[in-house]
Amino acid sequence: MLFQSFAKNFGLYGERAGCMSVITANPSEKEVVMSRIKVLARALYSNPPIHGARIVDIILGDKHLTKMWHDDLKMMSGRMMQMRTGLRTRLVDLGSAHNWDHLVN
Repeated sequence: MLFQSFAKNFGLYGERAGCMSVITANPSEKEVVMSRIKVLARALYSNPPIHGARIVDIILGDKHLTKMWHDDLKMMSGRMMQMRTGLRTRLVDLGSAHNWDHLVN
């Protein structure tokens, strides 16, 4: 199972913006998992939050705000890459024999 939060991209904390992915071993296991997911999702879909969608609509509906958002994303992702590169460098400098390339790739 993989859970991804999309909340940080727009500052939508508490708005349940994200994705859940599941890989199963066979079709019958898939049916069991899907059955459970549908039970959980029903409560979410019956009462979805609206504030996050409104915020995204406002930002993406305004060229200036969209550009500001893109600039913020570039700055944030650049900072994250600097931190990952620094972590990899430090691990190698400390003598770690593992391959840490996945941190920067």
